[in-house]
Amino acid sequence: MSHISFACFSGISGDMCLGALVDALFFNLMAFDEALQLIRPFFQDGWDGPVSASGSAAQSQLLTCAGIAMGKSDKVNAQKLYERALLLTIEKGSSLSARANLSNLTSILRDRGKLGSADRLLALNLDLAEAIGDRQSVFIVSLALYVSARTRGSLELADEHWEKLDRLGRDWTRASYRAGGAEVARAYDLFWRGRLDQQKLTVTERLCRVSRSRRELCDCLTLRGQWHLARNEPELAIDPLNEALLAYREVGQEMASPEATLALAKLRAGRSIDAFRIARQLD
Repeated sequence: MSHISFACFSGISGDMCLGALVDALFFNLMAFDEALQLIRPFFQDGWDGPVSASGSAAQSQLLTCAGIAMGKSDKVNAQKLYERALLLTIEKGSSLSARANLSNLTSILRDRGKLGSADRLLALNLDLAEAIGDRQSVFIVSLALYVSARTRGSLELADEHWEKLDRLGRDWTRASYRAGGAEVARAYDLFWRGRLDQQKLTVTERLCRVSRSRRELCDCLTLRGQWHLARNEPELAIDPLNEALLAYREVGQEMASPEATLALAKLRAGRSIDAFRIARQLD
């Protein structure tokens, strides 16, 4: 899972209402295409052209928002937008903004399969976060390091990163971190290790519902379905998977993992499925 810094539009004079709307589209609705349409007028000469905003801070934030909105559909151009945003923050000497842009760049590199480059940037970003002395930055980077170690199967290192970030707490700005994000990552880790239990899953789901972040909630609901299926409880897996798919479809997204898991749960529960429709969706 990727962890993106969503701080957009703060400080763009006259566009705070637009910024709040874009943040809502990202966080609550996962409506990235709609957000991209709102941002497009600031790039009148195309995504490679100049940004129609006054000051490097506003330009960097718009580049970041455009990269986030484009990250699902065009990762190569999203990376270019993140790189431009990072250069602007470095030129301005804004260490905190540079740290956030490094996190975004690391995330897109990982999504593109460039794991070595992503890990090198993560190490650099942790050094920067610790040099700044900002606890929130250390938490965000430590979470990314935890996910990276877990993904590689370095479980002891992952546990070290988890203990570090867990001690830092969760009292962070909404623009940088959504409640439940770290817990979802940890719950998946525990599930793959065979150590996830009902209490941990319930607490994680409650956090995701309170935060109103659709992405984290959908991930948690999908995990609940997988967990019940692994426990040979296919009937109990169906409702959370249906809820996750409905939430995705409300914003025009089709997701293969919960769709396939739901079909398997229904088959194991003795229910009928439309195999041809599912196959077309998964194709």
